[in-house]
Amino acid sequence: MRIRTVKPEFWKNEELARLPEFARLMALALLNYADDEGYFLADHRLIRGELFPFDDDSSRVQRAISDLSNAKYLTLYNGTNGRMYGHVVNFKKHQKIDRGTPSKIKPLLDFAEPSSSTQRALALGTGIREQGIGSGNGEQGAAPAAVVPPATSELPLVPSFPAVLETPEFKTAWADWIEYRRERRLPAYKPKSQVAQLTELAGWGHDAAIYSIRESIRQQWQGLFPPKVGITKPNTFSQAPTAEDHGKGFFTDRN
Repeated sequence: MRIRTVKPEFWKNEELARLPEFARLMALALLNYADDEGYFLADHRLIRGELFPFDDDSSRVQRAISDLSNAKYLTLYNGTNGRMYGHVVNFKKHQKIDRGTPSKIKPLLDFAEPSSSTQRALALGTGIREQGIGSGNGEQGAAPAAVVPPATSELPLVPSFPAVLETPEFKTAWADWIEYRRERRLPAYKPKSQVAQLTELAGWGHDAAIYSIRESIRQQWQGLFPPKVGITKPNTFSQAPTAEDHGKGFFTDRN
């Protein structure tokens, strides 16, 4: 942990002002946590242990990292060692460090590819800007011109959720589902298939949709299935899907 400074402009940053209070607190805490070039190991469990040692749950640290990534306050990268790292954008512009120690993390980063967790953060989805990161007025958190986000076509699809699913809890579950499918190397959703899947989930209800996602991940299923309680629509299962059901391809992706 290191002593850092905070400029008054930080408190007027419009991008950060839209974030939850804990995410804004994390933005400050990461200044202490990052090395002298603004890089840090982006493991939410380790961050919780260093910055919030009296908290029992690291999930809100994970959500704050996603929020700050979406706000372009930080950028996440895959390391050549398989770990994920973060960089506070414009860190060196706002932190005046005498005799700073060169980053040991920077040489490990693959700048050519955004990390899968960056994609996961985007899947949580508060919107993606194609141009212009930050306000551009030199406030802390505004990215330098050299930092360019990936082309929109390379980013994961950020869905428009049905009203009943427009909650942080469902968005987190959906992002977990997208990440699970990526890890299993299952086909990515096409726009129409994603809309159809979300519409079907909305028909099952908010809690049932979340349960379905969690159960499919736990059971390592390839598709989403309605819970066996409270679903009365035709062509759905009255109990958990069987191997035969999977073979028939029910509730798999629609192209």
